Amino acid sequence: MNGIGDHRWKQFPGLLLSALFGLALSAYAHDPGLSTARVRIQPNQVEVLLTFARADLESLVPMDLDSDGKVSAAEFSAAKSGLEELAADAVEIRLDDQRMPPVRPQIRLDDNNNLQIQLHCVGRVAARLGVRSPLLHRLARGHRQFLRIEAADGRVLIERLLNDLSASCEIDSPASEVKTPATKRVGAFPDFLRLGIHHILTGYDHLLFLFALLLVCRDFTSAVKMISFFTVAHSITLAAAALDLVHIPGRLVEPAIAASIVYVGLENLVRREAPKGRWLLTFAFGLVHGFGFAGALREMGVAVNSTAVVVPLVSFNLGVELGQVAVCALVLPLIWRLRTNTRHAQAWVSASSAVVVMAGAYWMIERTFL
Repeated sequence: MNGIGDHRWKQFPGLLLSALFGLALSAYAHDPGLSTARVRIQPNQVEVLLTFARADLESLVPMDLDSDGKVSAAEFSAAKSGLEELAADAVEIRLDDQRMPPVRPQIRLDDNNNLQIQLHCVGRVAARLGVRSPLLHRLARGHRQFLRIEAADGRVLIERLLNDLSASCEIDSPASEVKTPATKRVGAFPDFLRLGIHHILTGYDHLLFLFALLLVCRDFTSAVKMISFFTVAHSITLAAAALDLVHIPGRLVEPAIAASIVYVGLENLVRREAPKGRWLLTFAFGLVHGFGFAGALREMGVAVNSTAVVVPLVSFNLGVELGQVAVCALVLPLIWRLRTNTRHAQAWVSASSAVVVMAGAYWMIERTFL
């Protein structure tokens, strides 16, 4: 490599550290911008339950007026009229191309600080049901809504991810007795596959943890071993949490994920090289990260029953793995290239690990106290 190329490679570690630090401080991990819309078709009405993270609606209807992170009874009462006006235009139901205005809106904050809007549209469904979410055009760009349409007996007829570019869905009603639910759910797999890829690529805490693990991997075999144990572990807890076999509150999972980042970064600094038995540590922390992945599915209401969750669970997890492999394929060659210079290798590994520790500590404090 010529002198210019060598100079560029000498500059690269500093650029990498700057990028990692800036990314860690500016990113808000696990902020996918997700909401849910559950539509159930009854003989003489259509029931709609919308669930939004309160933070997603704050720009439209301010609720936390004193900015303490909570909405008091007085604050909720003051925002009630604005929320009711918002609810009236949050969803549009069409029965055989005729719009059915909602009646009896009910609005409440649940235990997870999510806003729930329950609506009823009276009218007998004949052949076609159309659902549109005009509110998506008013929310932050990239916000997605997980739509589930169910029959009166709870059977899932269709699942789709809506966004501001594709904010509607239309199906044959159960009363028309055409198509089976299985043939209508073809859109679920690719939707959740893309969501899984997007989630890992924007899950900066997961990526930073993975980066810290790979920093001290000297060869391809050790890297594959680390990635495999992490994958198996988070797949186990992702499935267990999504199937509602285990439930750990997000207020415990999120700080624990940040703590895992701090621990691995410190271990890189203290023990250096590839610590013995790290596969076991990777597996243990992978279990914790799996609950973090499951949080994204839980926010969308996917973990409702064991039959409806299978396709979203498999495709979402596959998307996570594809995104993870893509990142590793990009990062590993860079790490190994930087390690070829033994004179500076340990210095930049230590500096990178220090950045990892600082980022993890920042997230841990933010998620515990803020």
